[in-house]
Amino acid sequence: MTNTESGQYRRMVVAGAVLLGSAAFLGVVGLALEAGAAVSVVRRRLAEAETPPKELARRQWARYVASMRAAGEAWRAEAAAGTLNGPTGRTTAVS
Repeated sequence: MTNTESGQYRRMVVAGAVLLGSAAFLGVVGLALEAGAAVSVVRRRLAEAETPPKELARRQWARYVASMRAAGEAWRAEAAAGTLNGPTGRTTAVS
């Protein structure tokens, strides 16, 4: 390999590194802009919401607790009556 050939390869490597660095920089800038836009949208949505997120979470938790309580009571009622649904879905007597 001659000096001119190695110089040409060197320029190509340097040019590739510059292009790669530029693309990485633009990617980071784009990511920052996208994150800023997403935060802005979320803030606007929360400000426009009729019910605050904390209240929505509290309501959902209360619904969950009520449903689990009802399911437990139904299961205990079936167990007390001596009938539980088996794996086939048919009612089976418990002895």
